[in-house]
Amino acid sequence: MVEALRRVPAGRLSREALVTATESLGKLDLGGYEVRYGPNDRTGSTFVDVTIISKNQAFVN
Repeated sequence: MVEALRRVPAGRLSREALVTATESLGKLDLGGYEVRYGPNDRTGSTFVDVTIISKNQAFVN
């Protein structure tokens, strides 16, 4: 979202401008985590991670 906001021209923030900027992102590498956005692709990422929390509220690997 931050990258899309950066791509909106200064002083032109609107819903339409944000949608256009988001659709222009294409394939974007965020330091090893890749997302994709385009006019017909608003999924972003299909990555799923499972987190398990124990009874004592600790993360389990």
